[in-house]
Parts: sequence; C-alpha cells; structure tokens
Amino acid sequence: MKRWISAALLSLLCLLLLCGCAPGPINDGETYLDGAWYFSDPSLGLNVGYNFFPDGGGYQFIGSTVNPIRYGVYEGNIYIAVGDGPADSFSFEQKGDTLVIGGLEYLYAPEDESGSQSVGEAVSATESVSSDPLAPGGIAFYVIAVIAFGLVIFILIWVVRTFRKKN
Repeated sequence: MKRWISAALLSLLCLLLLCGCAPGPINDGETYLDGAWYFSDPSLGLNVGYNFFPDGGGYQFIGSTVNPIRYGVYEGNIYIAVGDGPADSFSFEQKGDTLVIGGLEYLYAPEDESGSQSVGEAVSATESVSSDPLAPGGIAFYVIAVIAFGLVIFILIWVVRTFRKKN
C-alpha cells in the first residue's frame, strides 16, 4: 500500500514539474489579435510598435529595442507583460484597422517582405543578445533544467530504496 501511495505522490510531483513550465493566459477568457501595429510621433521622437500573435505571444518595439511579450485582450483592456514581468493593463479599443491602446492610436502595418525581414533580423539580434540567462534558450536555463531533472531522479531512487528496506 505504501508503494502505491509513494508512486502516486511521485507521479503527481513529476506532473506538476512538467505542467508548471509553460505560462498560461494572463486572464481566463481573454482574446488575442494577429498582426502588427505601430505608433509614431516625430515631434516626440517616439516610435512604438507591437507584433501580436494569435497564441498570446508577440513582440514590443520601442525605437530599436525589441522585447518579447505576452498579452491578452479582456473586458475592454489589453494586458501586456514584457518578458517575465507582471502584466500592465491599458484601455483598449479596436476601430477597424486601428487599435487604441492607452489613448494612443496604433496603425495597422500590413505585411511586406522588407518589413518582415527587418523585424525578423531585429528579433534574432535581440534573442542572440538576451540579457536574461535564465530565459528559455539560454545556457543557464538548460543547466538548471538538467539539475532539476537529476534531483527528481535522485528523489525517486531514494523513495524506492527507503520503502524497499521497510518491507
């Protein structure tokens, strides 16, 4: 009986470790966009853009800086989390091809070959110079994942040996 309980608890631990890796939606029931929008104000020298993906991911462009984001539209607001940070809430309205985010009108940027290529280059340059070594894809992330996996195996072996000695 003890073996079944320990096996069930260990299986639950492994399941929790596997399920805890992927971020979920910011709000239950949120919706997503698909496309790129930009805001530009030459008098302020402000150029901001968003590339939203239909899975809740995307990129934020501020000048030449590219940040990965998670986002979701929920109850008249858009929630945007830059990197692994907390989500900020902004008022949101969609007027045809224009998005109004926090009172600023973002114009739709139709896909063109040169724009897609430059966005791809900016994103790949940002990913190769990631400032967060613990981000997925960084070497530290994989080292920590291997250590965690090894720890789970060690605990599994220890639990099995402990219950074998008692029986």
